[in-house]
Amino acid sequence: MRVKNCFVKFIIFFPILIVASFVLVLNVVLASENNFNCHSWSTCSPEGEQTRICQSLEGPKAGMTFVKTRDCTPEQKEQSNLNPVFDKIEPEIIMPGESVVQISGSDFGNEKGDSYVALVDTLDYNYISDFKEWSNSRIEFYAPDNIDAHEIGVRIGDETGKYHTFKNYYIQPIIKSIEPVSGYTGDTVKIDLNRHPNEIFPGDPMVNSLFSGENIKNEVTINVYFNGTKVSNITSDEFGYYNVKIPQGASSGKITVELYTPSSPKIKAVSENDFIVKNKIDCSIYGEQAYYDDVNESCNCKWGYKWNDNKTNCIKDVKEITQGDDPDNDGAPSEKDLFPEQKSEIVTRNYSFQYKMPGDSRGDYVNFEIDIPKDLYLYYQNENHSFSEDFNNITTFVTQDDPVIINIANQISEYKREKGLNPVALMLQLVGEIIYTDDKFSIKGWDEYPKYPVETILDKKGDCEDNSFLMASLFKALDLSEPLLVKFDNHLGISVIASKGMIDSVIEKWGYDFMHVANEPLKEDNPNNYHGFIYLETTGNVYWSFGYMPEELRDKEYELIPIYDNSVNNYNEHSDNNTDENNESKKESIVQREKNSVQDFDKDLSKRVGGKILLQVESDGEGWYVNPDDEKKYYLGKPLDVIRIMRKLGLGISEDSFDSFNGYAPKNLAGKILLRVKSVGEAYYVNPEDLKMHYLGKPIDALMVMRNLGLGISNNDLRKIEDVGNIKNY
Repeated sequence: MRVKNCFVKFIIFFPILIVASFVLVLNVVLASENNFNCHSWSTCSPEGEQTRICQSLEGPKAGMTFVKTRDCTPEQKEQSNLNPVFDKIEPEIIMPGESVVQISGSDFGNEKGDSYVALVDTLDYNYISDFKEWSNSRIEFYAPDNIDAHEIGVRIGDETGKYHTFKNYYIQPIIKSIEPVSGYTGDTVKIDLNRHPNEIFPGDPMVNSLFSGENIKNEVTINVYFNGTKVSNITSDEFGYYNVKIPQGASSGKITVELYTPSSPKIKAVSENDFIVKNKIDCSIYGEQAYYDDVNESCNCKWGYKWNDNKTNCIKDVKEITQGDDPDNDGAPSEKDLFPEQKSEIVTRNYSFQYKMPGDSRGDYVNFEIDIPKDLYLYYQNENHSFSEDFNNITTFVTQDDPVIINIANQISEYKREKGLNPVALMLQLVGEIIYTDDKFSIKGWDEYPKYPVETILDKKGDCEDNSFLMASLFKALDLSEPLLVKFDNHLGISVIASKGMIDSVIEKWGYDFMHVANEPLKEDNPNNYHGFIYLETTGNVYWSFGYMPEELRDKEYELIPIYDNSVNNYNEHSDNNTDENNESKKESIVQREKNSVQDFDKDLSKRVGGKILLQVESDGEGWYVNPDDEKKYYLGKPLDVIRIMRKLGLGISEDSFDSFNGYAPKNLAGKILLRVKSVGEAYYVNPEDLKMHYLGKPIDALMVMRNLGLGISNNDLRKIEDVGNIKNY
């Protein structure tokens, strides 16, 4: 029984003894490992062993070294026997993030193991992780986005294995942007690549000089082609853009940028979209009075000239301007010409000054050479030179259709086209050259002697109203804006109607200082839209700024006088027709522009803005009326056009209905034009915001309704509204 108990106890405690012994041995081993400082295992020897040297840290054998050995794994044995040979890297030009890079050779090992591929720059290693294949003769990996490193390093085996670097590869650039996307021959185009040359040619010795601060322009050759036509001159700016001019003979198509060094292939970047080369016609073949019209992309005749019957030359248009028989072609109709059959003597006046304008420091020297037929001057001298008692005839002294005024307008247009000079600044300074002279001292027997512009130009002297008539005539001849006369108690100036778009464009180009403090009241009147008038002082100083009002006038009361009848020769029917022809041409140009720029129509947007007046703030503040009946937009041009269009689209109402409205129309008439059919067609616009009826009496009233009630709209949104309404015959 005792023997049996002993056997049972042995059976129970023997496993415990075994486990305790193992733990004791393990602790001894670990303790021994912790008491040694060992180097890392070596690479496999030909015998298939790895070794490392350890140094004892404690005990009687402290400081002594021992060599430990172990058998290599089969994979390590295989890599230790490799003797890799590197042949080449393909492709030669790599597209980051897209290309599959291939390294070919032999003895790479059938598996990657401890081998690696890395992008190596001057500071760090960037290891490749996305491999497509690893075989004994080929390594394939996907090019990462940041492969513009200096070199590619390949190590076969572990850290002690064989290493090789590749430097003869290049990075494919792309054209990031092209500005603008179209242009005429000779225009400058800015091209932006996504990489600089040192990122395109990593490791190329011809570009390495960049890292030492040396100039690389002699090592890297850059060519640019417009659809195969080579650019002759390329410059780069501080931002890395390449600036080129569209070469002669270029046509629409792809732009190609080509770069190479003496030790590299030609690397090309091709634009994604076609660049549109516009062909500007040489209009000089039609005579010196022809010019290129950028809007219509065709040749046109300057003011005062027209096409001959077969449209091959620009000829003088004096007879159409003055209306009436003018055999000597001097601008004065024969019934009032002192010498109707004899060619007039020409009197020339020169106005020379240095162009100055806030925000523009070029200081170009300009000269206006103005030829004035003496008979035309005498003709004006025989016209009326007094104001009517109620000043109703004041605007008859504005003569924008006069050949002398047109000649000056042509010269202003030339300075704008050829040198980029601001036409308003040119007019202000030209008029500022007129010597101020009070009528009572300069003209015997007259307290007030208003002159016609031709008289003022030839005399080179005048007072406030003379200069204002001249300035207003030039504004209308150039069709820059609608001028109005500003009549103070004892002074006359002019102003122009300015929308938010006009003011913003001036501020954007020339700065807030250009607008001057005198315009602050205009902004306060309507802080959201900045609609109002810009005042122009025409008397006494050649350097008045655009918008400047003399301090002594700022608190004075004034009257705005729109220029209705601008035909001083009293040929009203002809002048209306001539003005209508010019106005119709401009309207057709703007309407055609919008037709060519249509977007996908948004019927919901068209319905929401039905009956509203919209101002195209991203262009020149053009006004559009959206007819609620057909939801089409109708272009509102000059004051007369506004009232004609609105009356054409008007809805007739009875006197009983008009009286019952009491100034506010019912909701179903929101945004419509109402015509009182029994009151000579008086027109009223119903503001859709509050249903208030606004009287559209005189043309200037209609224009101001448009300006004051108009809502700003972007070009993009405007072009989503239903098609442009037909206004050709309005």
